[in-house]
Amino acid sequence: MTNTVVQILLSILALSILIAWHEFGHYLFARLCGMRVLQYSIGFGPKLFGFTRKEIEYRVGVIPVGGYVYIFGMTPLEEGAEQDPKAFINRPLWARIVVIAAGPVMNYLLAFVLFVGVFWLWSPSNVPSFLISQVEPNSAAATVGLRSGDTILRIDGDVVSTTSDFLHRISNSHGQPLHLTVKRGAETFAATVKAHPGADGVYRLGIGYVPESFNFVGAVRESLSQLYLQSAAILKQLGQLLYGNADKSQFGGVVEITRQLSNAASQGVKNFLYLSASLSVVLGLFNILPIPSLDGSKIFILLIEGIVRRPLPPKAHLWIHGVGILLILALMLLLTVADIARIFQR
Repeated sequence: MTNTVVQILLSILALSILIAWHEFGHYLFARLCGMRVLQYSIGFGPKLFGFTRKEIEYRVGVIPVGGYVYIFGMTPLEEGAEQDPKAFINRPLWARIVVIAAGPVMNYLLAFVLFVGVFWLWSPSNVPSFLISQVEPNSAAATVGLRSGDTILRIDGDVVSTTSDFLHRISNSHGQPLHLTVKRGAETFAATVKAHPGADGVYRLGIGYVPESFNFVGAVRESLSQLYLQSAAILKQLGQLLYGNADKSQFGGVVEITRQLSNAASQGVKNFLYLSASLSVVLGLFNILPIPSLDGSKIFILLIEGIVRRPLPPKAHLWIHGVGILLILALMLLLTVADIARIFQR
Protein backbone atom coordinates (compact mmCIF):
# COMPACT_ATOMS: atom_id res chain seq x y z
CA MET A 1 0.00 0.00 0.00
CA THR A 2 2.82 2.41 0.91
CA ASN A 3 4.62 1.70 -2.36
CA THR A 4 1.40 2.33 -4.30
CA VAL A 5 0.89 5.70 -2.59
CA VAL A 6 4.50 6.67 -3.33
CA GLN A 7 4.09 5.64 -6.98
CA ILE A 8 0.89 7.70 -7.32
CA LEU A 9 2.58 10.72 -5.72
CA LEU A 10 5.56 10.28 -8.07
CA SER A 11 3.26 10.11 -11.09
CA ILE A 12 1.40 13.28 -10.02
CA LEU A 13 4.75 15.01 -9.46
CA ALA A 14 6.01 13.91 -12.90
CA LEU A 15 2.87 15.16 -14.64
CA SER A 16 3.11 18.47 -12.77
CA ILE A 17 6.79 18.83 -13.75
CA LEU A 18 5.98 18.22 -17.44
CA ILE A 19 3.36 20.98 -17.44
CA ALA A 20 5.43 23.34 -15.26
CA TRP A 21 8.39 22.85 -17.64
CA HIS A 22 6.11 23.73 -20.55
CA GLU A 23 5.08 26.93 -18.79
CA PHE A 24 8.71 27.64 -17.89
CA GLY A 25 9.41 27.77 -21.63
CA HIS A 26 6.85 30.57 -22.02
CA TYR A 27 8.23 32.32 -18.92
CA LEU A 28 11.89 32.09 -19.98
CA PHE A 29 11.43 33.37 -23.51
CA ALA A 30 8.98 36.06 -22.43
CA ARG A 31 11.72 37.48 -20.23
CA LEU A 32 14.36 37.03 -22.94
CA CYS A 33 12.10 38.89 -25.39
CA GLY A 34 11.61 41.81 -23.00
CA MET A 35 8.04 41.10 -21.94
CA ARG A 36 6.57 41.88 -18.54
CA VAL A 37 5.98 38.65 -16.61
CA LEU A 38 3.83 39.08 -13.50
CA GLN A 39 3.36 35.54 -12.23
CA TYR A 40 4.77 32.02 -12.59
CA SER A 41 2.84 29.31 -10.78
CA ILE A 42 3.41 25.61 -10.27
CA GLY A 43 -0.05 24.19 -9.65
CA PHE A 44 -3.41 25.93 -9.55
CA GLY A 45 -5.76 27.26 -6.90
CA PRO A 46 -5.00 29.17 -3.69
CA LYS A 47 -1.33 29.83 -2.99
CA LEU A 48 0.44 27.40 -0.67
CA PHE A 49 3.60 29.46 -0.54
CA GLY A 50 5.63 31.76 -2.75
CA PHE A 51 7.67 34.93 -3.01
CA THR A 52 7.96 38.02 -5.21
CA ARG A 53 11.17 39.09 -6.93
CA LYS A 54 11.61 41.89 -9.49
CA GLU A 55 7.79 42.33 -9.71
CA ILE A 56 7.30 38.62 -10.58
CA GLU A 57 5.35 36.46 -8.11
CA TYR A 58 6.62 32.88 -7.94
CA ARG A 59 4.07 30.61 -6.30
CA VAL A 60 3.00 27.03 -5.65
CA GLY A 61 -0.74 26.33 -5.78
CA VAL A 62 -2.85 23.90 -3.77
CA ILE A 63 -3.78 21.79 -6.81
CA PRO A 64 -0.45 20.12 -7.74
CA VAL A 65 -1.11 19.19 -11.39
CA GLY A 66 -0.22 21.85 -13.92
CA GLY A 67 0.81 25.45 -13.74
CA TYR A 68 0.72 28.70 -15.65
CA VAL A 69 2.62 31.90 -16.44
CA TYR A 70 0.96 35.30 -16.51
CA ILE A 71 2.46 37.57 -19.17
CA PHE A 72 1.07 41.08 -19.01
CA GLY A 73 -0.86 42.37 -22.01
CA MET A 74 -1.88 39.18 -23.78
CA THR A 75 -4.91 41.21 -24.95
CA PRO A 76 -5.44 44.99 -25.28
CA LEU A 77 -8.36 44.69 -22.84
CA GLU A 78 -5.94 44.60 -19.90
CA GLU A 79 -5.75 48.01 -18.30
CA GLY A 80 -2.59 49.87 -19.33
CA ALA A 81 -1.52 47.17 -21.83
CA GLU A 82 -1.67 49.41 -24.92
CA GLN A 83 0.62 51.98 -23.27
CA ASP A 84 3.19 49.52 -21.87
CA PRO A 85 6.07 48.79 -24.29
CA LYS A 86 6.77 45.56 -22.39
CA ALA A 87 3.20 44.26 -22.80
CA PHE A 88 2.85 41.14 -24.94
CA ILE A 89 0.74 42.90 -27.58
CA ASN A 90 3.38 45.59 -28.09
CA ARG A 91 6.33 43.28 -28.73
CA PRO A 92 7.39 42.35 -32.31
CA LEU A 93 5.41 39.61 -34.04
CA TRP A 94 8.41 37.26 -34.15
CA ALA A 95 8.90 37.65 -30.37
CA ARG A 96 5.27 36.82 -29.64
CA ILE A 97 5.42 33.70 -31.84
CA VAL A 98 8.68 32.59 -30.19
CA VAL A 99 7.20 32.99 -26.70
CA ILE A 100 4.07 30.99 -27.56
CA ALA A 101 6.03 28.27 -29.37
CA ALA A 102 8.56 27.98 -26.52
CA GLY A 103 6.25 25.82 -24.38
CA PRO A 104 5.83 22.94 -26.86
CA VAL A 105 9.49 23.23 -27.92
CA MET A 106 10.61 22.86 -24.29
CA ASN A 107 8.44 19.73 -23.97
CA TYR A 108 10.16 18.21 -26.99
CA LEU A 109 13.55 19.22 -25.59
CA LEU A 110 12.76 17.57 -22.25
CA ALA A 111 11.53 14.43 -24.01
CA PHE A 112 14.74 14.31 -26.05
CA VAL A 113 16.93 14.61 -22.93
CA LEU A 114 14.96 11.91 -21.09
CA PHE A 115 15.12 9.56 -24.09
CA VAL A 116 18.89 10.05 -24.38
CA GLY A 117 19.25 9.21 -20.69
CA VAL A 118 17.10 6.09 -21.01
CA PHE A 119 18.83 4.77 -24.13
CA TRP A 120 22.38 5.65 -23.08
CA LEU A 121 22.56 5.21 -19.30
CA TRP A 122 20.63 1.94 -19.28
CA SER A 123 22.34 0.34 -22.30
CA PRO A 124 23.67 -3.20 -21.73
CA SER A 125 26.28 -2.56 -24.46
CA ASN A 126 27.26 -0.03 -27.13
CA VAL A 127 25.78 -2.01 -30.04
CA PRO A 128 22.16 -1.17 -30.98
CA SER A 129 19.72 -4.05 -30.55
CA PHE A 130 16.00 -4.69 -30.14
CA LEU A 131 14.59 -6.78 -27.30
CA ILE A 132 11.44 -8.71 -28.22
CA SER A 133 8.88 -8.03 -25.50
CA GLN A 134 5.95 -9.86 -27.12
CA VAL A 135 5.30 -12.27 -29.99
CA GLU A 136 1.81 -12.37 -31.49
CA PRO A 137 0.31 -15.84 -32.10
CA ASN A 138 0.46 -17.01 -35.73
CA SER A 139 2.68 -14.05 -36.65
CA ALA A 140 5.74 -14.14 -38.88
CA ALA A 141 7.99 -14.14 -35.80
CA ALA A 142 6.02 -16.96 -34.16
CA THR A 143 6.29 -19.21 -37.22
CA VAL A 144 10.11 -19.21 -37.00
CA GLY A 145 10.18 -19.73 -33.23
CA LEU A 146 11.12 -16.29 -31.98
CA ARG A 147 10.20 -15.73 -28.33
CA SER A 148 9.67 -12.93 -25.88
CA GLY A 149 13.07 -12.17 -24.34
CA ASP A 150 15.01 -12.76 -27.56
CA THR A 151 17.16 -9.87 -28.80
CA ILE A 152 17.51 -8.99 -32.49
CA LEU A 153 21.14 -7.96 -33.05
CA ARG A 154 21.30 -7.64 -36.86
CA ILE A 155 19.13 -7.72 -39.96
CA ASP A 156 20.77 -9.12 -43.11
CA GLY A 157 24.13 -8.87 -41.37
CA ASP A 158 23.76 -5.14 -40.62
CA VAL A 159 23.51 -3.47 -37.23
CA VAL A 160 20.28 -1.42 -37.27
CA SER A 161 20.97 1.93 -35.63
CA THR A 162 17.49 3.29 -34.83
CA THR A 163 13.87 2.22 -34.47
CA SER A 164 13.05 4.11 -37.68
CA ASP A 165 15.63 2.03 -39.58
CA PHE A 166 14.40 -1.15 -37.88
CA LEU A 167 10.78 -0.55 -38.94
CA HIS A 168 11.83 0.63 -42.41
CA ARG A 169 13.74 -2.57 -43.13
CA ILE A 170 10.80 -4.74 -42.07
CA SER A 171 8.01 -2.75 -43.75
CA ASN A 172 9.96 -2.48 -47.00
CA SER A 173 10.91 -6.15 -47.17
CA HIS A 174 7.67 -6.86 -49.12
CA GLY A 175 7.70 -10.48 -48.04
CA GLN A 176 11.31 -11.11 -49.02
CA PRO A 177 13.32 -13.16 -46.48
CA LEU A 178 14.94 -11.21 -43.65
CA HIS A 179 18.03 -12.85 -42.16
CA LEU A 180 18.09 -12.05 -38.43
CA THR A 181 20.90 -12.52 -35.95
CA VAL A 182 19.20 -13.27 -32.64
CA LYS A 183 20.51 -13.64 -29.10
CA ARG A 184 18.71 -15.90 -26.62
CA GLY A 185 20.44 -16.01 -23.25
CA ALA A 186 24.09 -16.83 -23.92
CA GLU A 187 23.31 -18.33 -27.35
CA THR A 188 23.39 -16.45 -30.67
CA PHE A 189 21.65 -17.98 -33.69
CA ALA A 190 20.35 -17.09 -37.16
CA ALA A 191 16.67 -16.94 -38.08
CA THR A 192 15.15 -16.31 -41.51
CA VAL A 193 11.67 -14.79 -41.49
CA LYS A 194 9.24 -13.32 -44.02
CA ALA A 195 7.22 -10.37 -42.72
CA HIS A 196 3.44 -10.64 -43.13
CA PRO A 197 1.34 -7.79 -44.56
CA GLY A 198 -1.32 -6.34 -42.27
CA ALA A 199 -4.77 -5.06 -43.22
CA ASP A 200 -3.17 -1.70 -44.02
CA GLY A 201 -0.65 -3.33 -46.36
CA VAL A 202 2.30 -2.68 -44.04
CA TYR A 203 4.64 -5.65 -43.54
CA ARG A 204 5.28 -6.62 -39.89
CA LEU A 205 6.96 -9.39 -37.90
CA GLY A 206 4.21 -9.40 -35.28
CA ILE A 207 6.38 -8.50 -32.30
CA GLY A 208 6.51 -5.96 -29.54
CA TYR A 209 10.02 -4.66 -29.08
CA VAL A 210 12.14 -2.40 -26.89
CA PRO A 211 15.12 -0.55 -28.43
CA GLU A 212 18.24 -0.89 -26.26
CA SER A 213 22.04 -0.92 -26.21
CA PHE A 214 23.28 2.40 -27.60
CA ASN A 215 26.43 4.46 -27.22
CA PHE A 216 25.93 8.21 -26.73
CA VAL A 217 25.74 9.03 -30.45
CA GLY A 218 23.40 6.10 -31.00
CA ALA A 219 21.22 7.22 -28.07
CA VAL A 220 20.94 10.69 -29.62
CA ARG A 221 19.92 9.22 -32.98
CA GLU A 222 17.41 6.86 -31.38
CA SER A 223 15.95 9.71 -29.30
CA LEU A 224 15.37 11.79 -32.43
CA SER A 225 13.83 8.71 -34.03
CA GLN A 226 11.47 8.30 -31.07
CA LEU A 227 10.37 11.94 -31.25
CA TYR A 228 9.45 11.47 -34.92
CA LEU A 229 7.81 8.05 -34.57
CA GLN A 230 5.75 8.94 -31.52
CA SER A 231 4.60 12.25 -33.00
CA ALA A 232 3.59 10.51 -36.24
CA ALA A 233 1.72 7.81 -34.29
CA ILE A 234 -0.22 10.43 -32.30
CA LEU A 235 -1.19 12.32 -35.45
CA LYS A 236 -2.30 9.06 -37.07
CA GLN A 237 -4.49 8.23 -34.06
CA LEU A 238 -6.02 11.71 -34.12
CA GLY A 239 -6.75 11.30 -37.83
CA GLN A 240 -8.44 7.97 -37.16
CA LEU A 241 -10.44 9.58 -34.35
CA LEU A 242 -11.72 12.28 -36.71
CA TYR A 243 -12.81 9.63 -39.21
CA GLY A 244 -14.47 7.59 -36.45
CA ASN A 245 -12.34 4.44 -36.74
CA ALA A 246 -9.92 4.99 -33.84
CA ASP A 247 -9.47 2.65 -30.89
CA LYS A 248 -10.90 4.91 -28.18
CA SER A 249 -9.26 2.78 -25.48
CA GLN A 250 -5.96 4.34 -26.57
CA PHE A 251 -7.10 7.74 -25.27
CA GLY A 252 -7.09 8.67 -21.59
CA GLY A 253 -7.34 11.62 -19.25
CA VAL A 254 -5.46 12.65 -16.13
CA VAL A 255 -6.62 9.57 -14.18
CA GLU A 256 -5.39 7.15 -16.87
CA ILE A 257 -2.11 9.05 -17.30
CA THR A 258 -1.53 8.93 -13.54
CA ARG A 259 -2.28 5.20 -13.51
CA GLN A 260 0.15 4.51 -16.35
CA LEU A 261 2.89 6.59 -14.72
CA SER A 262 2.28 4.77 -11.43
CA ASN A 263 2.57 1.39 -13.18
CA ALA A 264 5.77 2.54 -14.91
CA ALA A 265 7.21 3.65 -11.55
CA SER A 266 6.57 0.16 -10.16
CA GLN A 267 8.60 -1.31 -13.07
CA GLY A 268 11.71 0.79 -12.40
CA VAL A 269 13.28 4.15 -13.14
CA LYS A 270 13.94 3.38 -16.81
CA ASN A 271 10.27 2.67 -17.63
CA PHE A 272 9.13 5.65 -15.56
CA LEU A 273 11.46 8.06 -17.40
CA TYR A 274 10.57 6.57 -20.80
CA LEU A 275 6.85 7.04 -20.23
CA SER A 276 7.46 10.55 -18.85
CA ALA A 277 9.36 11.39 -22.05
CA SER A 278 6.51 10.01 -24.17
CA LEU A 279 3.98 12.10 -22.25
CA SER A 280 6.15 15.16 -22.81
CA VAL A 281 5.92 14.47 -26.57
CA VAL A 282 2.12 14.23 -26.26
CA LEU A 283 1.95 17.50 -24.33
CA GLY A 284 4.22 19.30 -26.78
CA LEU A 285 2.42 18.02 -29.88
CA PHE A 286 -1.12 18.69 -28.62
CA ASN A 287 -0.21 22.23 -27.67
CA ILE A 288 1.22 23.02 -31.10
CA LEU A 289 -1.98 21.88 -32.88
CA PRO A 290 -4.35 24.71 -33.93
CA ILE A 291 -6.91 23.92 -31.22
CA PRO A 292 -8.64 27.02 -29.77
CA SER A 293 -7.02 28.30 -26.54
CA LEU A 294 -3.92 26.12 -27.02
CA ASP A 295 -0.55 27.43 -28.21
CA GLY A 296 -1.01 26.29 -31.80
CA SER A 297 -4.17 28.37 -32.28
CA LYS A 298 -2.45 31.43 -30.78
CA ILE A 299 0.44 31.06 -33.23
CA PHE A 300 -2.05 30.61 -36.08
CA ILE A 301 -3.87 33.81 -35.09
CA LEU A 302 -0.58 35.71 -34.83
CA LEU A 303 0.38 34.54 -38.33
CA ILE A 304 -2.99 35.66 -39.69
CA GLU A 305 -2.53 39.04 -37.99
CA GLY A 306 0.92 39.30 -39.55
CA ILE A 307 -0.47 38.58 -43.03
CA VAL A 308 -3.37 41.05 -42.81
CA ARG A 309 -1.19 43.53 -40.87
CA ARG A 310 -3.79 44.27 -38.21
CA PRO A 311 -4.83 42.52 -34.98
CA LEU A 312 -8.08 40.66 -34.51
CA PRO A 313 -10.66 42.48 -32.41
CA PRO A 314 -10.16 41.76 -28.67
CA LYS A 315 -13.64 40.25 -28.43
CA ALA A 316 -12.77 37.78 -31.18
CA HIS A 317 -9.79 36.62 -29.11
CA LEU A 318 -12.01 36.18 -26.07
CA TRP A 319 -14.61 34.19 -28.01
CA ILE A 320 -12.05 31.91 -29.67
CA HIS A 321 -10.16 31.12 -26.48
CA GLY A 322 -13.31 31.00 -24.36
CA VAL A 323 -14.91 28.41 -26.61
CA GLY A 324 -11.61 26.52 -26.71
CA ILE A 325 -11.37 26.36 -22.93
CA LEU A 326 -14.95 25.08 -22.68
CA LEU A 327 -14.24 22.37 -25.28
CA ILE A 328 -11.05 21.32 -23.50
CA LEU A 329 -12.80 21.19 -20.12
CA ALA A 330 -15.60 19.10 -21.67
CA LEU A 331 -13.04 16.74 -23.22
CA MET A 332 -11.19 16.41 -19.92
CA LEU A 333 -14.47 15.61 -18.17
CA LEU A 334 -15.39 12.95 -20.75
CA LEU A 335 -11.91 11.38 -20.57
CA THR A 336 -11.99 11.35 -16.78
CA VAL A 337 -15.41 9.65 -16.76
CA ALA A 338 -14.07 7.11 -19.27
CA ASP A 339 -10.96 6.58 -17.09
CA ILE A 340 -13.08 5.87 -14.01
CA ALA A 341 -15.34 3.51 -15.96
CA ARG A 342 -12.24 1.71 -17.25
CA ILE A 343 -11.01 1.22 -13.69
CA PHE A 344 -14.28 -0.41 -12.60
CA GLN A 345 -14.24 -2.68 -15.65
CA ARG A 346 -10.86 -4.17 -14.67
